[in-house]
Amino acid sequence: MKIFLLSSVKFSQTFLLVIALLLISVTVFAQPPNDNCAGARLLTSGTSCNNIAGTLINATPSALSTCGSAGSPDVFYSFVAKYNEPVITLNNVGTDLLATNPRIQVLTACGGTSLFCGVSPLSTFGLVIGTTYIIRIT
Repeated sequence: MKIFLLSSVKFSQTFLLVIALLLISVTVFAQPPNDNCAGARLLTSGTSCNNIAGTLINATPSALSTCGSAGSPDVFYSFVAKYNEPVITLNNVGTDLLATNPRIQVLTACGGTSLFCGVSPLSTFGLVIGTTYIIRIT
């Protein structure tokens, strides 16, 4: 019969390694900050394109199914209308996302009415200047 003694130093190092790996995996697989509508990222509306970087990597699906597939991951943005007819465009979309035909949805608010749904570029009309709208990308 063999008896093994795990020293407390080895146990502590192993325990710390396991904790570190768990923390790294949580960080690596974290959802984008605008994964939910409450965390919608504010966009600046203007007369020319204002490009911002975004991702759907690790995003989760919301309960919205009125535009696109209910099981598709989505992210949210918001903007204050400066014009009645802004055009919303997705630029430099990766080939993986492009192959899925990403959808753009404009909502009156989080959980509000869907005003527009389509692909890029999405033309809108009738928006009220000074009103905040939500954009959902899925």
